[in-house]
Amino acid sequence: MINFNEKNGILTIENEFITFQFDTNSGFMNFMDKKKQNHVISNGLSSISYDSRDVDSLDEAEIKWEISDFEDENGKGKSLNLNFLSKIGKPQLKLIIKLFENKPFIFLQNSIINDLGRNIRIKSFSPIELRETSLSNIDLGTSIDDWKILAGQYQSWAPIKLVGPFEKDFRPKVPNFIAPGRTVFLSNPDEEREKYEQVGDNYIIIKNLKTQSNMLFGFLTFENQLSQIIFRFNKKKRALKRLKTRSQADNIILEPNEELSSELLMINFVTTPIENLILYADLIKKLNKTIQWDKVPTGYCTWYIYFHKINEEECIKNLNFLAERRDPIPITYFQLDDGYQKTIGDWEANEKFPDGMKKFVDKIEKKGFKAGLWLAPFFVGKKSMLYKKHPNWILRNNKGKPVVVTKNPAWGYRNTIYALDCSHPEVHEWLRELFTKITKEWGFKCIKIDFIFGACATTNYYNKKMTRAQVYRKGLEIIREAIGPDVLLLGCGAPIGPSIGLVNAMRVSPDTHTSWDPWYAKLLRKRIRLHGVPCVVNAMRNNMRAFFMHKKFWINDPDCLMVRLENTNLSEEEVKSEITCIGLLNGYYFLSDNFSYVDDKQVSLVKKFFPFDGNTAIPIDLFESEMPQILDLPIKKEFGDWHVVGIFNWGNKTKSIELNFEDLGLAKDKEYHVFEFWKRKYYGIYKRKITFRNVKKHTCELIAIKKVESKPQILSSTLHFMQGFVEIKRCIYDEDSKKLKINLEFSGKNDGSLFLFNPEDNEWQIDNTKNTKLIKKSKNVYKLEVNFENNLEITISC
Repeated sequence: MINFNEKNGILTIENEFITFQFDTNSGFMNFMDKKKQNHVISNGLSSISYDSRDVDSLDEAEIKWEISDFEDENGKGKSLNLNFLSKIGKPQLKLIIKLFENKPFIFLQNSIINDLGRNIRIKSFSPIELRETSLSNIDLGTSIDDWKILAGQYQSWAPIKLVGPFEKDFRPKVPNFIAPGRTVFLSNPDEEREKYEQVGDNYIIIKNLKTQSNMLFGFLTFENQLSQIIFRFNKKKRALKRLKTRSQADNIILEPNEELSSELLMINFVTTPIENLILYADLIKKLNKTIQWDKVPTGYCTWYIYFHKINEEECIKNLNFLAERRDPIPITYFQLDDGYQKTIGDWEANEKFPDGMKKFVDKIEKKGFKAGLWLAPFFVGKKSMLYKKHPNWILRNNKGKPVVVTKNPAWGYRNTIYALDCSHPEVHEWLRELFTKITKEWGFKCIKIDFIFGACATTNYYNKKMTRAQVYRKGLEIIREAIGPDVLLLGCGAPIGPSIGLVNAMRVSPDTHTSWDPWYAKLLRKRIRLHGVPCVVNAMRNNMRAFFMHKKFWINDPDCLMVRLENTNLSEEEVKSEITCIGLLNGYYFLSDNFSYVDDKQVSLVKKFFPFDGNTAIPIDLFESEMPQILDLPIKKEFGDWHVVGIFNWGNKTKSIELNFEDLGLAKDKEYHVFEFWKRKYYGIYKRKITFRNVKKHTCELIAIKKVESKPQILSSTLHFMQGFVEIKRCIYDEDSKKLKINLEFSGKNDGSLFLFNPEDNEWQIDNTKNTKLIKKSKNVYKLEVNFENNLEITISC
């Protein structure tokens, strides 16, 4: 039920969660939490920047309004539409507020109508803005010193930031030899920022660590404008200075009588922070018609073993090895990465692939794999034939000079890298022909498009009426159309928002590497604020913080997994921590080793952590820990529910980590079994919490937590890290016959153990001893060793 009333010029619309008020006398809006009966947002306004001026809801204007019922994909609701007819010679401002029945969020969108009789340039929209001079405020219960802010990243490699209001700005001071203008990491690289300013691309969520209250500001649509949430703070007053919810129109021209709207903004301050992020992702999935993939993609990538030195001979060696070991490494794709092309921009095979790409694809397919290819389609090297033939296709600044987007020594010390102007119709045709050739002629079934932020490197386009988001999406749309729906498309180095709905999978972190957190990564974070240096810690930090995007926006890509213990700086324990984190997040699963040199023990890990289309794990301490220490993956099967939990020590000192069962949603008054996967150790029965003492640096615990029952139970399985979700198809205990029946199904040859709990501690016997062995490990605990191919039925007399 939604109620609306008007009294003394104050318009009020409310549902069971939120009360929204707009004061037509002042132009301010207020938001109240009905449950807590307090103003959470006070004295907000709506504004639009144009021609170096602002038009806002505080301006002197005639305000016309109407209230209407509506129904859309989110349900029924009421829409409050406000029109501000300026009395001081400014264009018309419109504001729409939508509130839904039984939903804890509210939508805002503003727009501008050019009724001035001349062209104007639109810089940006702010559906809601807070200003210190207007006594605006956000109230989450206590001082803003108790706030933690999770701020979204611009593109794949940029950090998802967790900061306090007065922490240092994350803008990297990147030297020119890495990325001129910082265009790699920032949506607005040349924009000046104040000292205490926190910026999130697309969304920001705030949590008050004392009161547990939270608030999310997040844009839900991304087709037309890049968007940011900008908070500015007054450190001296310990107060909010300004909030802008900015949707950028990039100074495009709006002709007389034309209308232009912001992207759609959501505000939610009702649900818990984790629920808030998941709900935000659900709404984005619904509103943007995101495209998924039938299964989590699995494959092999050449990059992290060969880098640019890859050649066809080494590819064939790995193809042969992988084909012979389809059982322990049951992957689908073989992806060729950087190093095969003539140069950046000229995407043809070089001398290292003498038979060309079509024949190379044939060789991959003959071994039973689908072929994948890497390229950076929006990048053009100065030495490329493409640049020499079509210099007019390149992005240029306002002075007509080519925009330098990066310099990569591996692509040639003097091979300056430019970007294509994806608003140019001739570029459209070139992209269409290129990707048609790659997929239809050569036969690649998986395409990784990298460094594609380049399309947003300037606002000076061939088409002057297109924003950066529109130009970028146009390039992606042409690629998507050319390859068709049956080719897997992975984005990387890609602006997050405008990629939604066009790619099947997306890298959501900086590159990983064969180092944990090397000294130079720490130095660069400290000295030049560069948080994207390739290493395990930088990659896993973002991957955990991006958990809510997985299977909502796309399939999350955490970057490649490397299990080798040679030609790496990672220890065996560090490999275990990385594969545990990747497994729990359940994303894109590509390997990058020379498997002819990897021992069988490490190879066996691949199948144990293979993704099986379950949910992603939730970082329980997302706001409390700089690197989340606890990842929780709830499991539901017909024969029982349990939690698989990763406990991580990412730091450099041994520490103890406490896990409160209530944080997992478990009952306070129940008892739970705790079993550790890596050590194959039963920790015992616990209530309320368990403390993991002396967790060594860079290590993890991978535990199963199951409610104690009065009948025989399976504690764990060593066949797969989910400990029963994948391989155990049935587990039934018959009270009358005292028989425990277990059905195992896991493709290929399998060798491992199940651990069982006997509440009565009597002697058990296995009825069928073939391929099994039952061993009593301790009081109440049995180990059932199994060796089978594809399936096995087990009956135990209890």
